[in-house]
Amino acid sequence: MSELRTEEEQLELIRNWWKENGKSLILGVAVAAAAVVGWKAWQHHQQTYYGNASALYQGLVQGVEAAQGGKASNEQLATYEHVSEQLKKDYADTSYSRFAALLLGKVYADAGQLDKAQSQLQWVHDQESTTDIGELAELRLARVLFADKKGAEALGMLQDHGGLYAPERAELRGDILSQQGKAAEARQAYQEAQALYQEAGRQSPVLAMKLDDLAVAKGA
Repeated sequence: MSELRTEEEQLELIRNWWKENGKSLILGVAVAAAAVVGWKAWQHHQQTYYGNASALYQGLVQGVEAAQGGKASNEQLATYEHVSEQLKKDYADTSYSRFAALLLGKVYADAGQLDKAQSQLQWVHDQESTTDIGELAELRLARVLFADKKGAEALGMLQDHGGLYAPERAELRGDILSQQGKAAEARQAYQEAQALYQEAGRQSPVLAMKLDDLAVAKGA
């Protein structure tokens, strides 16, 4: 009888515990299940989101590559811009939107549409001003401004600072200063660029020629 009473007491304890904790236990299980379902749904959404952005960008790249060897037509440029704008609008927080604008900036620059190239590159720089992508956009923007005969404005964007593209920035400063007839300052910028290239283990194929040209001009 004592054993039976003990079993009954245990059952009663279980019943009491279930009355006190059963609802919270069920709720906890339900919350955990919902969290798992929500996590899987979020993962699926992210995969779809980035997959769509990637597909748009890859389509843009393929279109640009297909047009190489011949100048892009106005219709092609309009298509490229439509894709880039869609990436900016619907996928602005992805790197694909930045890369698309960088690519379109180059396409416009090659087509001689410098104002539109500036607009694309400025957008990238505004989004990524403190990153390598932003620094590349700034460098390309300065080159476009220089090509658009806005050397003073380009120089204003090429103030000394470190970063991945510091050698190219110094070399471009030299190009602008050289065109402005400031040979001594240009030589200093080129020498700085040369040192930065060496420090980075890289080189510019034409930098030595630019320095030689300055020396010849000085001798003349």
